[in-house]
Amino acid sequence: MKSNSIFVELDFFSRRDSREGGERRGKPKTTTTTTTMKPMKTIKKTLDKLPPWTLSVVCFLAICWLTLAPHPLPDNDIPLFPGADKIAHGIMFGGFTLCIIIDALRRKGWPKFPENIKILFYSPDIPCAVGIITEFLQGAMHAGRSFEFWDMVADITGAFLVAVIYMIIEYLHQKK
Repeated sequence: MKSNSIFVELDFFSRRDSREGGERRGKPKTTTTTTTMKPMKTIKKTLDKLPPWTLSVVCFLAICWLTLAPHPLPDNDIPLFPGADKIAHGIMFGGFTLCIIIDALRRKGWPKFPENIKILFYSPDIPCAVGIITEFLQGAMHAGRSFEFWDMVADITGAFLVAVIYMIIEYLHQKK
């Protein structure tokens, strides 16, 4: 019987409880190679199947649509707090940086810290450039959008913040 459940693939139901020295629980252990893989290895293996730079290109196209289209999303009546658009800019460009980091690390065979420091250091460059260019394009297009200096600041802050957080996580993970 084949199951599509991630729990079966990760072998949550059929492993021994090592802390208690217990007996086998649940279903019998499957013989596929994915049963003993850790979740992060499973994610990396899945990402490795994608064509090169797929995440970055999809994220770039989404950002171009969201920042340059006159009305990219339907109007809604949800009240937002002042500065909510700046947070959205930071999240968008932070996500773009994360996609570039993942694609670059994937291309290099998932190097560990500190071998990946150049990738982590230079990864915000493209999102920062895209953020600056899109703001100037918004001002030049006159299509219902306008140039905003603080949107550029939010774009750059989000990009660098994600890169720094990723570096810290990598560093702390290496110390384990």
